[in-house]
Amino acid sequence: MSQRQPTIFSKSLPRRRGIALILVLIVMAVASILAFAMLSAGALQATASSNGVTAAAAKAQAESGIHLAAYYLTRPIAAPVNWNSAPISFVSTASTQPPTTMPGSVTVTVTAVAENDYTVIAAGSVPTSTDGQQITRTITAELEVIPSCQITGAGVFNATNLTIGSGVTITGGISSSGKVTPGGGTMNPAPGPQLPSPPAPATGTVTDYSQPYYYQGVLYYPGTVSGTGGTYGPTPTNPLGIYFTSGNLTVTGPLTVTGTLYVKGGILTDDSTITVNPVTYSLPALVVDQSIKMEGSNHALNATGVVCTNTGITNLLSSNSTQVNITGALLITGTPGVINNGPVHVNITYNSSYTNVLNLVANPPPAVKIVSWSE
Repeated sequence: MSQRQPTIFSKSLPRRRGIALILVLIVMAVASILAFAMLSAGALQATASSNGVTAAAAKAQAESGIHLAAYYLTRPIAAPVNWNSAPISFVSTASTQPPTTMPGSVTVTVTAVAENDYTVIAAGSVPTSTDGQQITRTITAELEVIPSCQITGAGVFNATNLTIGSGVTITGGISSSGKVTPGGGTMNPAPGPQLPSPPAPATGTVTDYSQPYYYQGVLYYPGTVSGTGGTYGPTPTNPLGIYFTSGNLTVTGPLTVTGTLYVKGGILTDDSTITVNPVTYSLPALVVDQSIKMEGSNHALNATGVVCTNTGITNLLSSNSTQVNITGALLITGTPGVINNGPVHVNITYNSSYTNVLNLVANPPPAVKIVSWSE
């Protein structure tokens, strides 16, 4: 009887099954690692994409801050309260929260470095959608504000031919669209080359200061002034102290205005003493649509800032004891022919600190030039 021979591979089967199990486990581990890596890469990509969108939004916020500063620099009386009440020479910081449709916020810092020249730093911040961390982008720009009417001298005239009458002293230069003749007056320095275009606004283009105005985001109304005199200044309903009268205004008693005085469509006759000093030098001190007349003896008109009139300064029954003192600039929009034809003393001294009236002319409005931009 023959014996059955044992199978040669019978003892290796369990070993093969063990190796296969290990291979399966390795494959599953590698697959798990690859899946985790793919998920992680997707999450990182989503985070990177989200951060990219957030960074772009922060940059947009910063850009909006630069434009916000430009808007308020050309419209200082419309600036919010935390920008400062004297925006021509302010250094301040303002934070604003845009509507919920635009995420984040912007902080704007504006520093005056020279007349009409400002450094603006705008930092836009937006939180990320993943962990809420703030992403900030900062833009620094230098902005130059170009007023609607450049005032670069003590006397700025829109006249074909103008004679500076006796008793007039102008210190700080003169510019005019036509010939200027010293008819007994003193000009220091003497007029330079005549400008090719009128340096002063034309008649009828000066802003109507009798209209309601916005200040720090609130609508206010100018007040009216009486010719009997008195003291006028800022009030809760008229914070810039703008006062006007329609038609001729004859002042018979001492009149003091801390603000702006506007004689709309008429003549201002000073038969007493008038003192005008603006609340902010982004506004003129005195605007008279026709002429300024000095009447009587020992009377005075004292103005700090810009005085704008259509047909200059005349006098009626006055003596050399009556004076007109302007520290800032005198603008004449029409063609008077002569400034001061009598014994009244008229002293005009240029001071650039008092002549930065941005919105003197209704059209065109002031403009902003971007001198430099860095991110």
